[in-house]
Amino acid sequence: MSASSPVIDGLLGLTRAGRMHLARRRVDVSQAARRAVAKLRAREPDRRVVVEIAEGLEAWADEALVAVVLDQLLGNAWKYTRRTADARVEVGARRSGGSVVFHVRDNGVGFDMARAGRLFTPFARLHEGEHFEGHGLGLASARRIVERHGGEIRAEAREGEGATLYFSLGPAAA
Repeated sequence: MSASSPVIDGLLGLTRAGRMHLARRRVDVSQAARRAVAKLRAREPDRRVVVEIAEGLEAWADEALVAVVLDQLLGNAWKYTRRTADARVEVGARRSGGSVVFHVRDNGVGFDMARAGRLFTPFARLHEGEHFEGHGLGLASARRIVERHGGEIRAEAREGEGATLYFSLGPAAA
């Protein structure tokens, strides 16, 4: 039996993100972000990226699905800072009304905001595959998970200056 392809794995992840039962509880988002970064460092131990994760980040959400969102967003930040000499990634949050808005910010290649509408669409890629690997399903999965939680996801970027992805997960507490 052959191993599945990254595209098939991505499609399965996108499907699961839309169907999994939400088991909401208090989630330590700071710890989940640290775990996601540890996986990235294990895959590329020679990579030098300064990562700052704010302490005390919490959400009322499904822990496994929050981990998927952070894996996707931090994985993108990691990938798109690959050509940046002083790569930096930051995870933080602020309160906005009754929600917490989390962010993942990097100083990587960024993108043209005129193309941002395609960012969370399956298979849509803003950068050429020859420079940055991927299949265009990660951010679509993140969007589906965020929306299932009653939240929103959006991005801000400037070419050559990095990107910030913001997301909320619905009400701050149940």
